Amino acid sequence: MTDSARSTPARDHASPEAGRRSRWRAAIISIGFVLAGLLALPGRTITTKYVNDLFVFLDGAHRIWSGQVPNVDFHTSLGPLTFYIPAAGYSLSGSMGGAMPTGMAMVVLLLAVVTAEIVGSRLHEALGLPLAVCLLLIAAAPANPGERIGDLTFAMFYNRLGWASLGLLLVMYLPRLPDTGSGKVVDGACGSFLVLLMLYTKITYGVVELAFLVFIASDRRQTGWARLALGSVASGAVLIEIIWGGGLNYLADLRLAGENSGGFPR
Repeated sequence: MTDSARSTPARDHASPEAGRRSRWRAAIISIGFVLAGLLALPGRTITTKYVNDLFVFLDGAHRIWSGQVPNVDFHTSLGPLTFYIPAAGYSLSGSMGGAMPTGMAMVVLLLAVVTAEIVGSRLHEALGLPLAVCLLLIAAAPANPGERIGDLTFAMFYNRLGWASLGLLLVMYLPRLPDTGSGKVVDGACGSFLVLLMLYTKITYGVVELAFLVFIASDRRQTGWARLALGSVASGAVLIEIIWGGGLNYLADLRLAGENSGGFPR
């Protein structure tokens, strides 16, 4: 009788708390939808700087739609997702003008879902909501942070994705709040998504994220989901290599780019 009396208030307290947390997670996803709409619905690309970078991405998207595969049919030190993102945007928008913004809109939506889970399970909304909005804006805004206002560009969009995904991975080191459950499988999926996204977009960010994931796995409080994420990254990389078949060429192109950009002599 006593145990029943204790458990009932606990459930009554947890239910409103869980409902509030679900609502503000939904708010984060809604913000992602708004940002994605602002990117994709105009169906055009506006750029005032680094036009050469934009043409690199569009050229890669055109090559993919011509049947070519990155690092297999053409050399590039950028990850294959750097070109598959605008290629997917071109598929949905039907024009090269909508390729980059529509492709980025898709990525922002995925990041919004991951952000809602990571931030919503670890931070109170007073701190988590501004952080989530900041990270999503970094990923979505077609401008490089720190540059002059008005310098609109999709150039180096992989850097913005890298900062946002690395910021989310850093938040994952915080323990989950007591009322959110263990969530090992969900955390493992979120962590592996962030690492794989950057390994195949801009590998320098991916390597740092992978190293940080290994560091998290050494913490006994986080070892469950972190090891699951590492296993998912490994199996995901094998599956991607089976489908893509350009992993070794990717590493060779990275090495060649390093030698041609002033790398240390051997």
